Amino acid sequence: MFLGDADILAALAETLNTSIGALPGYWTGIAAEAHATAYQDILQGLTARGFKAAQISAWDRGPEFERMQSLYWALIRGGALANYDDRYIGRFDRRKELCSVLVSNNGAWQRPGDTPGTVQSGTFDGGNDLFGTPVDPNDDRLGKVVQW
Repeated sequence: MFLGDADILAALAETLNTSIGALPGYWTGIAAEAHATAYQDILQGLTARGFKAAQISAWDRGPEFERMQSLYWALIRGGALANYDDRYIGRFDRRKELCSVLVSNNGAWQRPGDTPGTVQSGTFDGGNDLFGTPVDPNDDRLGKVVQW
């Protein structure tokens, strides 16, 4: 994680225009859960694009995304108790941006370390696959229903 739970609680208090001491006690647990969920959102979004854990943990914008995503989940969970407006809360959600955001480490653009969607373990054998590389335009199975 880029930040600690205390950082998220402080950001939450600032967002709600209050002090940490003035927050009801339930916010501490909500902020911790939201923080863990937010970090998983980041990991899922960037590993799906092929980035490795080391690249993600050194990401320059990681703290920014973690803070905003943590606030999103905290306000979703705790906002029901305070009747917050969903339109306002939704602006903190950064998951869609994770699909295309530039990943840089110390200002240097990072190429994904892995190819997303590839087999990472086990034996890969595509010898008799219809969709092998390259696709054979003369394959008699093209255009036919193929049983999987």
